Amino acid sequence: MVTAITYLFGAFELAYHNQFRRAFGDMESLNSAKKLWAMQLARFKPEQIKRATDQLIQSNKFLPTLPEIIQICEHDLSEHGLPDPYSAYVEACRASSPKEAYQWSHPGVYWAGRATGWFLMHSEVEQKVLPIFKKNYEQICLKVRSGEDLSISRHDESKQIERIPLPAEEQLKNLEALRKNTGL
Repeated sequence: MVTAITYLFGAFELAYHNQFRRAFGDMESLNSAKKLWAMQLARFKPEQIKRATDQLIQSNKFLPTLPEIIQICEHDLSEHGLPDPYSAYVEACRASSPKEAYQWSHPGVYWAGRATGWFLMHSEVEQKVLPIFKKNYEQICLKVRSGEDLSISRHDESKQIERIPLPAEEQLKNLEALRKNTGL
């Protein structure tokens, strides 16, 4: 944990030099901040804190706050094996059928695709479907983070009905009856 906090403050100092100096001008305020942040971030893994630090540096113009880093850590998808929303969307679009048998990167991608609708995903443009998929994916991610089991039940091939074709005579009788009924 100490190395994650040291990494966080070191990275913030390099990325936001002037803002960092104004916020933590002396050693006493810097040490107090490190203690507070360490206590508040103790529930997260060091890797999560480092990923959140890197993500904030890439996206923020201003020195991030403690609530911002907590929010990023709470929404860390990779901690649960979930891909980012766009990668999940692409995977769901490219998945072969039967969908239940496809080797998903995470079952949540399957459930988000299913909630969105396979037909919709294959028949509409990305700009229309992606927002719908993202909304469904966010809901699935909340379920994953809360510990819900999202396993996918696979079709048991032994339970499938064996299809035996009718004998040729019966097929011809059925065809004649169909022609008679339809007037063809």
